[in-house]
Amino acid sequence: MRYPRSFLAAVIVALAACDPPPTGPGTYMAARTLSLEYSSGQMVVFDVENQGDDVVGLPHCDHRIAMALDRRAGGQWIEAYRRSSFCIAVLPSGVVSLHPGEVHRDSVPVMQPGTYRIRLPVEDDLSSLDTNVFTVSAR
Repeated sequence: MRYPRSFLAAVIVALAACDPPPTGPGTYMAARTLSLEYSSGQMVVFDVENQGDDVVGLPHCDHRIAMALDRRAGGQWIEAYRRSSFCIAVLPSGVVSLHPGEVHRDSVPVMQPGTYRIRLPVEDDLSSLDTNVFTVSAR
């Protein structure tokens, strides 16, 4: 049986509309620094906001969330620093629970001038959440 082209086109459009929505932490969370420019040695302050409908977990050590600081070098992102969620036994560790609409603020010092971003692991998700790009200049 032959179907008119308009029918086939309508079926293709309808099937394309059924694609699942994008997933990953960028669809339900936001991470941003409080400024786009910092001086070397200054604390880079950043917020992580849960914009979704479910509680999200951010791994931490001593209430400082796990993160990586990436520096732009030669057209690539290179990990410059990593703060782990693994702690020595005397420090508290676990997961900071971020409820819908909540914001968690943290900071990290950056000593070297350059272009950076902060990368955050998200519990139960294999990808990471990146902040905006920011620059650090010499004092």
